[in-house]
Amino acid sequence: MATKVLVKDGKLATYGGKVVEVEASAADAIQHADIPDYIKTAALAVAQKVAAVRTPESIVFLAASDAHQLDTSDSIVTGNLHAGMAAKALAYMIPNIDFACYLGDYTAGSSTTTLAEGRQHIKEINADIDEAFKGIPQFRTLGNHDSLQYSKAQNGSVLSAAELYGLVGAYNTGATMGSETEGYCYRDFEGKKLRVICLNTAEATEKEYVSDAQKLWFASALKAVGAKTGWNVLLLSHHPLDWGAVCILSNIVKAYVDGGSIAVSSENTVSFAGSNAAKILAAVHGHVHCFKVAKLNSISGGVGTEYNVWRVATPNMCFARNNEYGQNGSAEYYGIEFGEEMTYNKTANSAKDTAFVVNVINPSEEKIHSFCYGAGYDREIFTGVQTVPVTGVSLNASSGKLTIGGSVTLIATVSPGDATNQAVTYSSSAPTVASVTNGIVTALTAGSAVITVTTVDGGYTASYNLTVKAAAVDLIATYGAIDNIRLSTGSGTEKAAEGYVTVGHNAPIDVSKQTYPNGAIIRVTGAVNCKGNDWSTTPNGGDSAWSMYTNAAGTAYSHSDYITDKTGTIGPITLDADKTGFTVDLASLDKRWIKFCVKGTAANLTATLTPK
Repeated sequence: MATKVLVKDGKLATYGGKVVEVEASAADAIQHADIPDYIKTAALAVAQKVAAVRTPESIVFLAASDAHQLDTSDSIVTGNLHAGMAAKALAYMIPNIDFACYLGDYTAGSSTTTLAEGRQHIKEINADIDEAFKGIPQFRTLGNHDSLQYSKAQNGSVLSAAELYGLVGAYNTGATMGSETEGYCYRDFEGKKLRVICLNTAEATEKEYVSDAQKLWFASALKAVGAKTGWNVLLLSHHPLDWGAVCILSNIVKAYVDGGSIAVSSENTVSFAGSNAAKILAAVHGHVHCFKVAKLNSISGGVGTEYNVWRVATPNMCFARNNEYGQNGSAEYYGIEFGEEMTYNKTANSAKDTAFVVNVINPSEEKIHSFCYGAGYDREIFTGVQTVPVTGVSLNASSGKLTIGGSVTLIATVSPGDATNQAVTYSSSAPTVASVTNGIVTALTAGSAVITVTTVDGGYTASYNLTVKAAAVDLIATYGAIDNIRLSTGSGTEKAAEGYVTVGHNAPIDVSKQTYPNGAIIRVTGAVNCKGNDWSTTPNGGDSAWSMYTNAAGTAYSHSDYITDKTGTIGPITLDADKTGFTVDLASLDKRWIKFCVKGTAANLTATLTPK
């Protein structure tokens, strides 16, 4: 159907002083006949989505950005005009909109843009959105194109900060200004307990820049609202706060969230300790042209670390620059959000020739509902702490054996590795056999027990089957016994020797570290006689004490050495202070099968194992 010039009450339909060619309609859903029906229809669909999720506590605002006005492109001019019409329709369809914001890049500001053209672009977009936002609190900020820095070589200069403030910043009526030349400001909405902070990330006519004065002001504005109980904060900017030269702003936000301190300049450090009670709901920005949602990063040394404050990108307002290229361009720059294949598929002279967002934030639900008018798609963003559920747990071992008094440490691994709640608990099926504390299992009595680890999140379990055995104390005699054998140093054969006592059974003592608990010791005391070395000077004659060792079969005895001066080839020996006994740490011995042959009186010679 051919388009017609809409006439109402004998007058041409106009918007922003422009004649609008639209299809005639017999019905007018709203009172402004200068808005095409297809725009009204698309706007109504957005308004209905808003109504479905809105509550009395909801914060509702319109966000537009990146018009990139360019006189030589009719599709861009028309798209921006239609965006203004759609915003106007929504302003009537959605009651009590809290505020509206435009987030920079009024003009394309390319290398060929003159100063006069740039000024005209800013005025035209201002006229379109100002008519739409009349009576609604507004926030306007600058983008990197708006100073005409990109065309400086052609123009010989850029638009001054003072002029840009006059063109843009003056729309921030009712706000508390941080600078009346740079335009950053905040406004408190007392009824909603909300502070909206509007930043200028293209300050001082630079492409991307924030001054030390703005950094300090921003930190101070955050700290002041952070002292207010039950308040929330929204951040507005052109660039993402963690973008390039402005990433200090994101670092300030991170310091606020953590309740820490940050140096905002060489002279000023701001501490947020005790003044960070207000929750930052989101950081809304333009610049990237696509409807992108991601967590902010704290930047240090060029490396970013995500934290739990979401940045929400507003898509570009007009049929311009990036999004129309769709899948033919890079995912980051040409309008495809990472991990998705959807493009904006803008179509000139339709409701899909533009894009902007109506946001509904419900603080108590910790949700942001973002509804995109025109080309684009909607978002529901959870702003609370993101949780990753547990899916399982495992232990570093499934079974094992211990002797009484021994212990083992179990290590639990929760799956997935980034699960939010890594907490686990331990239990023993037989607490009298084995106890467990924080994964450390201690053997108490002989028997068996199942040690179970359980995840706090999900109740997933893993088990460790334990067998506990008593220490082999039966291998050690508690008395001395006449063995009547000793090792002949001359012949290497065994022969009787009255008065010599072997500590232990006739069989050699198995001192395997697997048999005895770590640190077990043999204690030999009594009337031992080691005359001939430095151990004793008791004058009852005889040879020195010997140690003997053999193979597992108990044959082919060999002698080690005299037990002299606390040493012997079988390992370290500790003498009693009165030189009437000695102690050997079994864990330190380098031989498995061993006898001790000591001259003394059987009735007075005693051997014990510690621990028993």
